[in-house]
Amino acid sequence: MKILLADDEVSIQKLISGLLEDEGHECVCVEDGTDALEAFENASFDLVILDVMMPRMDGFATCRELRTRGVTVPVIFLSAKGDIVDKGIGFAAGGDDYMTKPFDPRAYRGAPAPRSYGCCAC
Repeated sequence: MKILLADDEVSIQKLISGLLEDEGHECVCVEDGTDALEAFENASFDLVILDVMMPRMDGFATCRELRTRGVTVPVIFLSAKGDIVDKGIGFAAGGDDYMTKPFDPRAYRGAPAPRSYGCCAC
Protein backbone atom coordinates (compact mmCIF):
# COMPACT_ATOMS: atom_id res chain seq x y z
CA MET A 1 0.00 0.00 0.00
CA LYS A 2 1.25 3.50 -0.83
CA ILE A 3 0.68 5.88 2.09
CA LEU A 4 1.01 9.67 2.23
CA LEU A 5 2.01 11.01 5.65
CA ALA A 6 1.80 14.77 6.27
CA ASP A 7 3.32 15.87 9.59
CA ASP A 8 5.63 18.77 10.35
CA GLU A 9 7.44 16.82 13.09
CA VAL A 10 10.31 14.87 11.53
CA SER A 11 10.48 12.54 14.54
CA ILE A 12 6.83 11.54 14.01
CA GLN A 13 7.46 11.09 10.27
CA LYS A 14 10.39 8.77 10.99
CA LEU A 15 8.51 6.76 13.62
CA ILE A 16 5.33 6.20 11.60
CA SER A 17 7.01 5.71 8.23
CA GLY A 18 9.43 3.23 9.80
CA LEU A 19 6.60 1.20 11.29
CA LEU A 20 4.63 1.22 8.05
CA GLU A 21 7.65 0.36 5.91
CA ASP A 22 8.47 -2.53 8.27
CA GLU A 23 5.00 -3.85 7.38
CA GLY A 24 5.84 -3.65 3.67
CA HIS A 25 4.10 -0.36 2.83
CA GLU A 26 5.57 2.53 0.87
CA CYS A 27 5.40 5.79 2.81
CA VAL A 28 5.83 9.25 1.28
CA CYS A 29 6.39 11.99 3.89
CA VAL A 30 5.62 15.69 3.49
CA GLU A 31 5.68 18.53 6.00
CA ASP A 32 2.31 20.23 5.53
CA GLY A 33 -1.02 20.22 3.77
CA THR A 34 0.14 22.26 0.80
CA ASP A 35 2.85 19.68 0.10
CA ALA A 36 0.30 16.88 0.56
CA LEU A 37 -1.97 18.38 -2.12
CA GLU A 38 1.02 18.75 -4.42
CA ALA A 39 1.98 15.10 -3.81
CA PHE A 40 -1.52 14.06 -4.96
CA GLU A 41 -1.00 15.94 -8.22
CA ASN A 42 2.05 13.78 -8.95
CA ALA A 43 1.08 10.36 -7.56
CA SER A 44 -1.79 8.28 -6.24
CA PHE A 45 -2.05 6.95 -2.70
CA ASP A 46 -4.06 4.26 -0.93
CA LEU A 47 -4.17 5.98 2.47
CA VAL A 48 -3.48 9.47 3.87
CA ILE A 49 -2.35 10.26 7.41
CA LEU A 50 -2.65 13.97 8.27
CA ASP A 51 -1.43 15.84 11.31
CA VAL A 52 -4.01 18.45 12.25
CA MET A 53 -1.72 21.33 13.25
CA MET A 54 0.72 22.03 10.41
CA PRO A 55 2.13 25.22 8.88
CA ARG A 56 0.68 26.73 5.69
CA MET A 57 -2.35 24.38 5.55
CA ASP A 58 -3.70 22.35 8.45
CA GLY A 59 -4.95 18.79 8.21
CA PHE A 60 -8.65 19.69 8.30
CA ALA A 61 -8.31 22.10 5.37
CA THR A 62 -6.17 19.58 3.51
CA CYS A 63 -8.77 16.85 3.91
CA ARG A 64 -11.60 19.16 2.82
CA GLU A 65 -9.61 20.09 -0.30
CA LEU A 66 -8.83 16.45 -1.09
CA ARG A 67 -12.53 15.59 -0.85
CA THR A 68 -13.43 18.61 -3.00
CA ARG A 69 -11.02 17.29 -5.63
CA GLY A 70 -12.79 13.93 -5.57
CA VAL A 71 -10.13 12.02 -3.62
CA THR A 72 -11.87 9.12 -1.87
CA VAL A 73 -8.97 7.29 -0.19
CA PRO A 74 -9.21 6.87 3.59
CA VAL A 75 -7.86 9.77 5.66
CA ILE A 76 -6.64 9.32 9.23
CA PHE A 77 -6.03 12.40 11.35
CA LEU A 78 -3.20 12.39 13.87
CA SER A 79 -3.27 15.17 16.45
CA ALA A 80 -2.47 16.28 19.96
CA LYS A 81 -5.94 17.87 19.92
CA GLY A 82 -8.13 15.05 21.14
CA ASP A 83 -11.34 16.63 22.39
CA ILE A 84 -14.67 15.65 20.92
CA VAL A 85 -15.12 18.98 19.10
CA ASP A 86 -11.85 18.54 17.19
CA LYS A 87 -12.74 14.96 16.31
CA GLY A 88 -16.11 16.17 15.03
CA ILE A 89 -14.40 18.79 12.87
CA GLY A 90 -12.14 16.07 11.48
CA PHE A 91 -15.01 13.78 10.56
CA ALA A 92 -16.98 16.70 9.10
CA ALA A 93 -13.95 17.56 6.95
CA GLY A 94 -14.13 14.08 5.44
CA GLY A 95 -11.78 12.13 7.69
CA ASP A 96 -12.27 8.42 8.30
CA ASP A 97 -10.46 8.08 11.64
CA TYR A 98 -8.83 10.27 14.28
CA MET A 99 -5.88 9.23 16.45
CA THR A 100 -4.49 11.36 19.25
CA LYS A 101 -0.85 11.94 20.18
CA PRO A 102 0.78 10.46 22.07
CA PHE A 103 -0.26 7.19 20.50
CA ASP A 104 0.69 3.56 20.76
CA PRO A 105 2.96 2.85 17.76
CA ARG A 106 1.45 -0.62 17.52
CA ALA A 107 -1.71 1.08 16.19
CA TYR A 108 0.09 1.48 12.86
CA ARG A 109 1.00 -2.19 12.55
CA GLY A 110 -1.00 -3.67 9.70
CA ALA A 111 -2.23 -0.38 8.22
CA PRO A 112 -5.89 -0.50 7.18
CA ALA A 113 -6.83 -1.59 3.71
CA PRO A 114 -8.31 1.12 1.48
CA ARG A 115 -11.97 1.84 2.23
CA SER A 116 -11.84 -0.26 5.38
CA TYR A 117 -13.15 2.72 7.28
CA GLY A 118 -16.78 3.71 7.28
CA CYS A 119 -18.03 7.11 6.30
CA CYS A 120 -19.64 7.86 9.61
CA ALA A 121 -18.27 8.84 12.99
CA CYS A 122 -20.76 6.67 14.86
